[in-house]
Amino acid sequence: MDSDQKKSLTEDEPKARKAASATTAPRDVLFVASLAKGFDVLETFADAPGPLLLGEIAERLGQNRSSVQRSVYTLLQIGYLEQEEGSRRLRPSTRCLEMAHMFMRCDTLVDRAWPFLVDCNGRCKETVNLSQLIQSDIILVSRLPSRHPVSVKMNLGARAPAFCTAPGRAILAFRPEDDVAAILDREVLPPFTPFTETDPAIIRNRLDEARQSGFAIQSEELTRGDISIAAPVLSADGLAIAAVNVSVPTSRWTAERLREEIAPLIQETAQAISLTSRDRATIRRRPETFRTSSPKASS
Repeated sequence: MDSDQKKSLTEDEPKARKAASATTAPRDVLFVASLAKGFDVLETFADAPGPLLLGEIAERLGQNRSSVQRSVYTLLQIGYLEQEEGSRRLRPSTRCLEMAHMFMRCDTLVDRAWPFLVDCNGRCKETVNLSQLIQSDIILVSRLPSRHPVSVKMNLGARAPAFCTAPGRAILAFRPEDDVAAILDREVLPPFTPFTETDPAIIRNRLDEARQSGFAIQSEELTRGDISIAAPVLSADGLAIAAVNVSVPTSRWTAERLREEIAPLIQETAQAISLTSRDRATIRRRPETFRTSSPKASS
């Protein structure tokens, strides 16, 4: 993905993706609105092309400057925002990266998947990613880069619409219909390239194909020059909890070659990670079995 494509994607995302903000979440007596507003400010930078002025943050949030100023000031004081040297522009500080580290350390799926992702990357020599579904997007939670100088580049934590990505479709193919409808039955599914499929009926057909074959594939629907193939990671009850995908450039690969050479490997990798999830589910149930059977054993 070149710099122009990255810029185009980041500029289009606020218009294309209307993820529910913290301040529009359902309220109850335990909900702390001021805390939610602080997270809204931080999340504004996810779509930003760079550091932002206070007025730009307020504009992106659709709020007035005075209400946003208190949240920004608090985040500056506790170290989650910092001011760019020589200007009034603001940006997330390294403390935000520390929060990402906390996720990586605490997420058991990433830890269990890592050796299988390493093996897959070593065998195909291409970029291997692990993604999870968040609202209507997929988010990149683990990544091993390609061994080739020309490759598809995305950073950890990057989000992309689920409807037009291989990992998103691989996950949605193995999710309940309500989850699929919440994403596909919106007013508009925006095109990101001339090849983006936005017809919900056709996308549902592709989900059916992914369910039957065990993998999803997309070519240049999100980014020009990018082909991706993905297989779902399934929980013990057969629902997708993540997806493993291999992303390659069109300059070196075709969709047909991906199906022939990478599909078996990506399915093998996803199935191996799925088995670790099922093993954990079995371990969690096992103490209950022991407790119910122990009285009989003692008698």
